Amino acid sequence: MKRTVFLGTYTNGESKGIYSCRFDDVTGTLSGFRLAAETPSPSFLALHPTGKFLYAVNETN
Repeated sequence: MKRTVFLGTYTNGESKGIYSCRFDDVTGTLSGFRLAAETPSPSFLALHPTGKFLYAVNETN
């Protein structure tokens, strides 16, 4: 089964924020990375139980 996964990244290099990709739980691989939201250093993500909202905590100075 393939599921959508969201990844938060620190943006002090080339990363731009929150990315989404597909996780295949049969092969254990991630594929199809794309930028979901450009935001500074989202270090913690939480998906609302309905799946309609993704919350992010940004680490800034």
